[in-house]
Amino acid sequence: MLKVENFKEKKNRLKRIFTNTVLVKYCILVSCLVFPLSLIIGIIVANLFDPSLNGFSIFRNYISNLGSFRHTAIPPIFNFSVIITSLCLFPVTFYFKNTIYSYQKNANKTHFKKILKVLLSNLGFIAMIFALIGFMGVGFFSENLNTHLSGYYGINPFKWTIFESFHMFFAHTFFISILFSGIFIGIYFLLFPKSVAKIFRVEKYWIIFILLGIEMLGSPIINSVIFILSINLSEQFYEWIIFFIILSWLIPLLIILLRSLTDKTNSINNTMEFTLKGQFFKLLANKKLIKYTIIIGNIYFLFSIFIGVIIAQFDLPGYNFMPYAKYLILLKPDPAGYNIFDDVISNLGSFRFSPIPQIFNLSLMIYSILLIPAALYIYKLLYSINKNTELIGLKAKVKKIFLMLSSIMLFVAIISLFGVGLFSEDVADYIEYLYGPAFLWYDWHIVFAAIFLTS
Repeated sequence: MLKVENFKEKKNRLKRIFTNTVLVKYCILVSCLVFPLSLIIGIIVANLFDPSLNGFSIFRNYISNLGSFRHTAIPPIFNFSVIITSLCLFPVTFYFKNTIYSYQKNANKTHFKKILKVLLSNLGFIAMIFALIGFMGVGFFSENLNTHLSGYYGINPFKWTIFESFHMFFAHTFFISILFSGIFIGIYFLLFPKSVAKIFRVEKYWIIFILLGIEMLGSPIINSVIFILSINLSEQFYEWIIFFIILSWLIPLLIILLRSLTDKTNSINNTMEFTLKGQFFKLLANKKLIKYTIIIGNIYFLFSIFIGVIIAQFDLPGYNFMPYAKYLILLKPDPAGYNIFDDVISNLGSFRFSPIPQIFNLSLMIYSILLIPAALYIYKLLYSINKNTELIGLKAKVKKIFLMLSSIMLFVAIISLFGVGLFSEDVADYIEYLYGPAFLWYDWHIVFAAIFLTS
């Protein structure tokens, strides 16, 4: 009995963490900013630094091409943003489900309506979880890794299936799951728009949920129209159309959810902005958050290095089947395996030294993000120490300068660590081969690594 109670207590604690309103708010903000911004930057980079010299177009390129060395010089921009967006949307999805469930539990409705609401919301929730797993898989098993594993190592369990590859399996999982999630939640919105408006505190604008419901059902409707009218569209452009339809209801829904999370007393102007800013810094200054981010960050980073070294032992000599080998023909082939005495740590993030370099590169970027609360706390601590000291004159100024420089160097180290992961050895070698070194005879990876180690 005691074990059951402990399990329930841990479950409720985990649920409270995942559905924390401040956490959910900033997960929404990150999702709404990071992915659209990375999509725009990714397309710009793919047009400016396109190895095929054809540019990037939604009419002839798939969305996933933004994460491939064949079409862009910096594929981690897209791949990393996809993974981060997926991770951020998990708490949002749980909060959304929990909010609807709480309302359904307390509402006085007929038995049939309750069953219908529970059925639609649960099916929509489950489908969205599968969609997020698929979306995260699209970013991790990018076109580069997909080609590397299948072409170089011969690892492809989907070769004789309709999915054909790891990447296609996760891409199909994402699109199919999110379309079904849209259908179930869309029907829910169309049948009960006023109830949903009440849940999200926008009773006057209940018509919005009817429009969102229609948009959510838009993909199946457009598919039917294209099929009936026999409209000839390229697969690439068709994928972009479906994707933009998904964004057209997902982003407004996230904004409505963000709006509902703010207090009713806040106005929709600078007061709301100030409150959000205050809550953001309050969240980052939370000692529990700092403790968890330090513990999780260090464990995750060390574990990723450990796993990375083990996986790197399966490295094969040469790079003939690399997805961008013809652009790196000047590089010397490496011997098989990984040796800590011969190979630098950054080699764990290169296709030339590891079957799955994403593990290391992703850990660098996530670790740097997890260090931000601790860095802000250290800055706040140093500032308070400086404020409370009674030094005057030159000593006070010198101390203030040193504290300021220490804080600046700490944040520079975090940014440069993120840069080491983003501009991995592969990305840096690729850019250097196409456009020359970043500084003197050093590539971008070495520049960021040098800044990190120096700071």
